[in-house]
Amino acid sequence: MKEVEKLSSRIAEWNAIYPFLEWLSANKMCVAKWRDPEAPYYNAYKEEYDGTIGEKAEWLLEHPYPIGTNFENLLYEYFKIDPSKLEQERREILENLRDKQ
Repeated sequence: MKEVEKLSSRIAEWNAIYPFLEWLSANKMCVAKWRDPEAPYYNAYKEEYDGTIGEKAEWLLEHPYPIGTNFENLLYEYFKIDPSKLEQERREILENLRDKQ
């Protein structure tokens, strides 16, 4: 299935979720995730990776952290849509429409 078709088939969901994400942001809230305790821990003092977060910085596991991505990219990931392919398909559709005129 093409990316354009994937998005078109779920546009109602997109249009329901996106305003909620905007509302979160407008109300000083964010989407966050938990750190992986097995992820490498970077020791800024030594300027090197020094064990895992779970071993060296357990306090980082107490709270989630903001995902740091825009809402569109988050939704593309949720809907399993490749934004680069989507843009390419949109350009191809536009090109085909221009050729027909």
